[in-house]
Amino acid sequence: LRSFSRIGGIILGGILIVQGGGWLLERKSFAGSNTELIHEYRSELGKHFQSQIHLVQAIASELSLDSLTHQGLAGDEGALKLLFERCRISVDAHLSQNISITVYDTEHTAVAWAGRPSRLTTANFFQDEKIFLVGGAPGLTLVNLEPVFASSANRDSPPKPVGTVATEWTLVPTGVTRPVLSPDIYQLAERNI
Repeated sequence: LRSFSRIGGIILGGILIVQGGGWLLERKSFAGSNTELIHEYRSELGKHFQSQIHLVQAIASELSLDSLTHQGLAGDEGALKLLFERCRISVDAHLSQNISITVYDTEHTAVAWAGRPSRLTTANFFQDEKIFLVGGAPGLTLVNLEPVFASSANRDSPPKPVGTVATEWTLVPTGVTRPVLSPDIYQLAERNI
């Protein structure tokens, strides 16, 4: 009976040593990796967010300088039809990013749009920030406002605003049960530890 308890004690001691060693090895191997992974994830997410901001700014800037936008805001019906098509083509080119575009006149009335834009209030056009978040029917949305200025022959006088281009990126769509952004964006490369 003594040898049986002795063998049981040795086996139990061996199990505890192996488990303790495994636990220490795991702590040593993975102690900083969670922090590193979280930092890397935040960095990648920040880069993605910045690239989306640059995308909506680039689309808005391009449209605000486009002669078609100026002609549409001046009331040219033919140009307005083409402006709708131009907005749709821009949205379709970035379909996976949930981009929307709206061209507003000086009264903040939408004159052309594509995608699923938010309802912006008059207050949105008068706030200091030109990039902001709104909630609404499409969901949580990042909005970028880009003023459209009339061409001025007189360089000494400030350009007159004739409208605004609003580009939007829906971050969290309403009623979506699956992720809108590909999970691949947030997956980090596998590492050998």
